[in-house]
This record gives sequence, structure tokens and C-alpha cells, in this order.
Amino acid sequence: MVDTAVTLEGTDELGEEPTAEAPNFSVFGGRDSAAPESGAAESTQPGVRQRQPRGTRGATRRAVERALAVNALSAGVRRLLARSLGVESDDVVELAVASLDAGQQAKTVLTTLVEIAEGDAMEAGVVATGLASEKAEFKKVWAALAALDDSLPASAPSTQAKAGLALARAAQGLAREARSSLAKAIDILG
Repeated sequence: MVDTAVTLEGTDELGEEPTAEAPNFSVFGGRDSAAPESGAAESTQPGVRQRQPRGTRGATRRAVERALAVNALSAGVRRLLARSLGVESDDVVELAVASLDAGQQAKTVLTTLVEIAEGDAMEAGVVATGLASEKAEFKKVWAALAALDDSLPASAPSTQAKAGLALARAAQGLAREARSSLAKAIDILG
């Protein structure tokens, strides 16, 4: 940190005009917030430049569009989305932000569930049992499935084979409405 002394406005400690290379510091020892920065845009005040935000318009547009899309979902689909994202509530803003932050991970969880639900019964059992060996991923898929099927317990059976078979059986038994909710949640995640 540079020590600075209180000086007359526009001069340095020796009373001389600062050069272009000299940094502009405030009396508190830090960089002056009004100091010009490279890549900054001109302000209406002489001698003051303001930085133009970069890329925020597109990000803002995506966030608003995602929030509107999440808001249009039914409560059941928002609950599914929340579980697949690992979010505690189905608040529209929280879901929109979480889906933008970790959307592809949640999409993978949901597409895995679709693969198991729509696959051959034997293949579904094999895929689900293999998934059960990856405990963290399995818990996410199970949580998404439990959001679609209220009759499922909150946690899966403890052994890998039983957990995989329970997941396959429940996923294959999903009702048409639950499968539609799953498709809507995947669409939101892009």
C-alpha cells in the first residue's frame, strides 16, 4: 500500500502537477474511484471516465428469459427443477439463477433419468445399477425421481443392486404426466 499525504487538489506531495504515468490515489491511500481506466468510456463530467459494462446485456437478457420461463412452469415442474439443481426452495429467482449456474449438470441428471425411464427394462436395470455405484450422481437422480413420484421414499435402498433396481423400476413406472414434467424441466435447462 502506498502512503499518501493530504495534498492540494490536482497536485502531488511536492506541489507539482501529476504526470500521466502517476497513479491517482485518494487521501485514504487507495486508488481513486474516479481515476481513468483503460477501456473506459467518457463521462459527462470533464476528467472523469466511467467503465462500460461488458457482456452484461446478453447475460441480463438470458437471466430475465430464464426467470420468465421458470415462472411459467407448474409447481410440480419447479419442484423437480429444484431437486435436480440441489436448491432447497422452488422460488422462481433462485431457480433461474441456479439453472444458469449449473444447468448442464442438472440436465445430465434429468436426461439420465429419461434414459432409464424410456429404455428397455433390462438395460434400465443395468444402467441404474451402474449409476448406483456413483453415489453422488445416484442421489441426484433419485431426488429428481422422488420429485416426480411422491410414493418413493426420500432415500434409496442402501445396497447398490437394490438401489439400482428400485430406481429402474420406479423410473419405468413413471406416469405420462411425470414424463411430461421431466421433458419440460429439461427444456428449461436448454
